[in-house]
Amino acid sequence: MKGVFSAPGDYIYFKSQVPLHKIPIGLKHWRYYDFGPKVVPPLICLPGITGTADVHYKQIMSLSMKVLL
Repeated sequence: MKGVFSAPGDYIYFKSQVPLHKIPIGLKHWRYYDFGPKVVPPLICLPGITGTADVHYKQIMSLSMKVLL
C-alpha cells in the first residue's frame, strides 16, 4: 500500500524487549532506553534535534551483544 509505514521486525522486537523511560526536565520529557549489561560503563547516544531515542535502536542492540561475547 502506498503511504503506509511498516516498522521492521527488528525494531518491533526491540520495542517489545526494551522499556522506554521518561524523565521530566522542566516542561519537557526526555525519553531514553536503558539496555545491556551493567558491568561496563554506559554509552550515551544523543539523537539529532529532530530525532528521538528510537533512532539508536540498532546500535543499542548490536553493541550490547558484543559486550556479552
